Amino acid sequence: MSLNRAFSALTLIVAGFATACAPTSNGKWSPGAGAPAELEVCRLMSQAEAERAVDHPLAKMTSLLTDELGRDPGKCTFGTPQGEEPHGVVSLEVREYPSAEEARRAQDGTEGPLGRISGSPARKVDNLAESAYWVGGLINQLHVLHGSFRLIVTVEVGLEVNRPDSAERLARQALGRLEGALAEERDRQAAAERAKAARKPGPVGS
Repeated sequence: MSLNRAFSALTLIVAGFATACAPTSNGKWSPGAGAPAELEVCRLMSQAEAERAVDHPLAKMTSLLTDELGRDPGKCTFGTPQGEEPHGVVSLEVREYPSAEEARRAQDGTEGPLGRISGSPARKVDNLAESAYWVGGLINQLHVLHGSFRLIVTVEVGLEVNRPDSAERLARQALGRLEGALAEERDRQAAAERAKAARKPGPVGS
């Protein structure tokens, strides 16, 4: 599903931070058929919002490698200022799957393994989208299921006890914007179908 027009409608909402994350050279994110084109995830989470969530100054993440290859518009990452130790990041990644069933399988299938890797069992997060869990320890990620999408929020900044709440705040905000864009795109497609039907000629002799 193309979300070009839908995300254009978000321009006024994100005008203050659209430059926080530049698109890749071709401006498209295409993980699979039907993936939203030109979905710049930094439109779902700004630098200022990430800073407020963790109560800490952050900077855009960049390197010679990312400058050469182009940034991934499916992921938005900010990090602690250069030279600050320990270094940490705040990031949002959006993944779309061919179907809601495949997205759920991925969500359910990663919960246990990530808990084992992190050294800290995954903890369910109630009342957030269709399914959500937080993995602390070595990972510090919130995984959220929403239809055929999975959102992954990483928070490595701030007190460990506050990180789950910070990630949830950023996820709720991103979900609202994503759902708004999807709804606008559905309305646009429905209007286009109605207009197409209205242009069809009637039966001969009518």
